[in-house]
Amino acid sequence: MSWATAFVVSKQRPRVLHIDDILFRSPVEIGSLLYLNSQVVYTEGQHMQISTKASVVDVVTGSTNLTNIFHFTYEVDQPVPTTIPETYHEAMMYLDGRRHYQLVRGMRKFYGQGENPADTPI
Repeated sequence: MSWATAFVVSKQRPRVLHIDDILFRSPVEIGSLLYLNSQVVYTEGQHMQISTKASVVDVVTGSTNLTNIFHFTYEVDQPVPTTIPETYHEAMMYLDGRRHYQLVRGMRKFYGQGENPADTPI
Protein backbone atom coordinates (compact mmCIF):
# COMPACT_ATOMS: atom_id res chain seq x y z
CA MET A 1 0.00 0.00 0.00
CA SER A 2 2.74 2.49 0.91
CA TRP A 3 4.69 1.66 -2.27
CA ALA A 4 1.58 2.34 -4.38
CA THR A 5 1.07 5.65 -2.57
CA ALA A 6 4.68 6.65 -3.23
CA PHE A 7 4.31 5.66 -6.89
CA VAL A 8 1.10 7.66 -7.39
CA VAL A 9 2.41 10.79 -5.65
CA SER A 10 5.84 10.82 -7.29
CA LYS A 11 4.83 9.35 -10.68
CA GLN A 12 8.12 7.42 -10.45
CA ARG A 13 9.13 3.93 -9.37
CA PRO A 14 10.02 4.25 -5.65
CA ARG A 15 12.74 2.34 -3.81
CA VAL A 16 12.44 1.45 -0.13
CA LEU A 17 15.24 3.06 1.89
CA HIS A 18 14.05 2.18 5.37
CA ILE A 19 11.25 0.50 7.29
CA ASP A 20 10.89 2.02 10.73
CA ASP A 21 8.78 1.62 13.86
CA ILE A 22 6.25 -1.08 13.06
CA LEU A 23 3.91 -0.62 15.97
CA PHE A 24 1.67 -3.62 16.67
CA ARG A 25 -1.21 -2.37 18.80
CA SER A 26 -3.29 -5.53 18.69
CA PRO A 27 -3.27 -8.90 16.91
CA VAL A 28 -5.05 -9.48 13.61
CA GLU A 29 -6.93 -12.76 13.47
CA ILE A 30 -6.75 -14.93 10.36
CA GLY A 31 -9.70 -14.16 8.11
CA SER A 32 -10.13 -10.60 9.39
CA LEU A 33 -10.93 -7.82 6.95
CA LEU A 34 -8.24 -5.15 6.94
CA TYR A 35 -8.62 -1.52 6.00
CA LEU A 36 -5.30 0.03 4.98
CA ASN A 37 -4.76 3.80 4.90
CA SER A 38 -1.50 5.16 3.56
CA GLN A 39 -0.38 8.77 3.16
CA VAL A 40 2.72 10.80 2.46
CA VAL A 41 3.45 12.68 5.67
CA TYR A 42 6.81 14.29 4.83
CA THR A 43 8.92 14.92 1.73
CA GLU A 44 12.42 16.24 1.23
CA GLY A 45 14.05 16.35 -2.18
CA GLN A 46 13.82 12.87 -3.68
CA HIS A 47 12.60 11.25 -0.46
CA MET A 48 9.16 10.52 0.95
CA GLN A 49 8.12 9.43 4.42
CA ILE A 50 4.91 7.41 4.29
CA SER A 51 2.73 6.31 7.19
CA THR A 52 0.45 3.32 6.72
CA LYS A 53 -2.23 2.35 9.22
CA ALA A 54 -3.94 -1.04 9.31
CA SER A 55 -7.34 -1.44 10.97
CA VAL A 56 -9.56 -4.48 11.42
CA VAL A 57 -13.11 -3.88 10.20
CA ASP A 58 -16.11 -5.50 11.90
CA VAL A 59 -18.52 -5.93 8.99
CA VAL A 60 -21.54 -6.41 11.25
CA THR A 61 -21.18 -3.21 13.28
CA GLY A 62 -19.03 -1.24 10.84
CA SER A 63 -16.57 -0.41 13.59
CA THR A 64 -12.82 -0.36 13.02
CA ASN A 65 -9.94 -1.08 15.39
CA LEU A 66 -6.44 0.26 14.64
CA THR A 67 -4.03 -2.69 14.78
CA ASN A 68 -0.72 -1.62 13.20
CA ILE A 69 1.17 1.50 12.15
CA PHE A 70 4.05 1.31 9.67
CA HIS A 71 6.59 3.99 8.70
CA PHE A 72 8.44 3.74 5.36
CA THR A 73 11.10 5.94 3.76
CA TYR A 74 11.19 5.87 -0.05
CA GLU A 75 13.53 7.35 -2.63
CA VAL A 76 12.86 8.25 -6.27
CA ASP A 77 15.08 9.65 -9.04
CA GLN A 78 13.50 13.12 -9.33
CA PRO A 79 12.42 15.53 -6.55
CA VAL A 80 8.87 15.04 -5.28
CA PRO A 81 6.28 17.72 -4.47
CA THR A 82 6.72 19.36 -1.08
CA THR A 83 4.28 18.20 1.59
CA ILE A 84 2.41 21.13 3.13
CA PRO A 85 0.10 20.31 6.05
CA GLU A 86 -3.26 22.10 6.04
CA THR A 87 -4.70 21.07 9.41
CA TYR A 88 -3.40 20.64 12.94
CA HIS A 89 -3.62 16.84 12.62
CA GLU A 90 -1.67 16.93 9.33
CA ALA A 91 0.94 19.18 10.96
CA MET A 92 1.43 16.65 13.77
CA MET A 93 1.79 13.86 11.20
CA TYR A 94 4.24 16.03 9.24
CA LEU A 95 6.41 16.59 12.33
CA ASP A 96 6.33 12.88 13.17
CA GLY A 97 7.27 12.03 9.56
CA ARG A 98 10.11 14.54 9.64
CA ARG A 99 11.38 13.00 12.88
CA HIS A 100 11.37 9.52 11.28
CA TYR A 101 13.16 10.84 8.18
CA GLN A 102 15.81 12.63 10.24
CA LEU A 103 16.35 9.42 12.22
CA VAL A 104 17.04 7.56 8.96
CA ARG A 105 19.48 10.28 7.85
CA GLY A 106 21.24 10.16 11.20
CA MET A 107 21.51 6.37 11.20
CA ARG A 108 22.97 6.30 7.70
CA LYS A 109 25.46 9.04 8.62
CA PHE A 110 26.44 7.18 11.81
CA TYR A 111 27.05 3.95 9.90
CA GLY A 112 29.19 5.77 7.33
CA GLN A 113 26.68 5.73 4.50
CA GLY A 114 26.63 9.50 4.06
CA GLU A 115 24.35 12.21 5.35
CA ASN A 116 21.96 11.68 2.46
CA PRO A 117 20.01 8.37 2.76
CA ALA A 118 20.43 7.92 -0.99
CA ASP A 119 24.24 7.85 -0.79
CA THR A 120 24.28 4.07 -0.41
CA PRO A 121 21.66 1.97 -2.16
CA ILE A 122 19.85 -0.60 -0.08
